[in-house]
Amino acid sequence: MQYLRAQSLPSIHFDGDEFRTILGSSLGIAPEDRLKNVSLCVFMANKCLEAGSNVVVSALTAHDTARQFVIKNAKNLVVIYLDCPLEVRKQRDSRGLYHKVETGEIKADSIIGIETPYLVPVNPHLVLRSNELTVEESVAAIHEWVLSN
Repeated sequence: MQYLRAQSLPSIHFDGDEFRTILGSSLGIAPEDRLKNVSLCVFMANKCLEAGSNVVVSALTAHDTARQFVIKNAKNLVVIYLDCPLEVRKQRDSRGLYHKVETGEIKADSIIGIETPYLVPVNPHLVLRSNELTVEESVAAIHEWVLSN
């Protein structure tokens, strides 16, 4: 986002977890709840795009139903898959979720990629191996992709 704003491009970032926080405890981890969350992200992203902003959405679409909804409904969609091994995700775990699973504080099936499988996107526009690239290198790769497409 800093890069876009430094280029004087109006931009906004939505994180799927922020929407989950807004919706509160009424939103669980079942596929239909995850679809509701993604639907709200798509709705807000489309509204901001219509208002002239560049929109970045960080949202986990672990189930095919959610992915197909995004593909069908998100305007000006670019799918970027951040590929990162489980061990690295555990090391970077800023919210302590993996630790909570290990201590039994939360169930393992509540974290996609542990007991609930994560389905890798089919034909993403761009794949970034975040354990091999710095943030700056990832931003540069995205910028290069945008300029060439």
